[in-house]
Amino acid sequence: MSVTPFHLKLKKIDTTSEKLKSDLMNILSRLGQQRKLEKALSQALAEHLGSSSFKIEMMSELTGEEFCSRLSDPAIIAIAGVVPLTSKCFIDLDVATGLTMIERLLGNHEGSSWEKRRPTEIEQGVLQFLLVDIFSRIHQLEDSKEGLQLRFERFLFEGEKVRSYLDPLEKIFVVGIRLVIGKFHGFVRVGLPASFLEETLLSQEENYEASPSPERLLHYRHVRFPIWAEAGRTSVTSAEVANLDVGDVVVFEGENNLLTEKGVGGSVILRIGLGNEGGIVSEISLNGRTAHCRLIEEMKGV
Repeated sequence: MSVTPFHLKLKKIDTTSEKLKSDLMNILSRLGQQRKLEKALSQALAEHLGSSSFKIEMMSELTGEEFCSRLSDPAIIAIAGVVPLTSKCFIDLDVATGLTMIERLLGNHEGSSWEKRRPTEIEQGVLQFLLVDIFSRIHQLEDSKEGLQLRFERFLFEGEKVRSYLDPLEKIFVVGIRLVIGKFHGFVRVGLPASFLEETLLSQEENYEASPSPERLLHYRHVRFPIWAEAGRTSVTSAEVANLDVGDVVVFEGENNLLTEKGVGGSVILRIGLGNEGGIVSEISLNGRTAHCRLIEEMKGV
């Protein structure tokens, strides 16, 4: 019996690329939970375009060459950068979407444009105004006040000209966004080269600190979750756990001083859910068989 060898053609995993993708997903997830970016963009689109909405529908990883080869002709591509950095990001509007946005900005709210042409200089200025306003609103978000600010640089209308801004082999992460303007449905693609992510967005990630803001909690007000008090903690090995038996005494470490001469007192840490997002230091006291906790201060970390 003849045996034919089978060769697996597995894609080589680039650890740097995978980390960038993972961090980008974390950023998008965090922004989605906080809803600040969504509200800022929705407000800008509503003010300038009227009835409109958007939704992130896909994220893909391409090379610079693949990204450029998929650009339409003619195209409407906005190039944005962050001063003083050299890397750029790209906002690719399909022509029908771009011209429909321009018509809305100029006051025509009746129909949509299905032309396939290059915008005039006046139309380019109108579209630039919208992008600059969106960039400004993103920068004004609370978490971005001390961060880096996107700046509009120029429009390109031929996909071939984008090649001069990209290394053909560089990884570029593309976020696909469905944009609804009235009855018109279009797409916007945001291209984020790996170099751009490394220099800008991901450098801000270390400054992020999870905080259950009241606005975020109200968004999940229908969800019930457990709240519990941590009186002390210790660590044991798996072998020690296996040897535990009824009657054994486990000593918890901590400086809560729960047991005093007058009974139970001192402080505990109130935690919510799994307890991984910080807690609230509270004074505990007993009233008969009921324990009362008086909130003192918020505590970060586990």
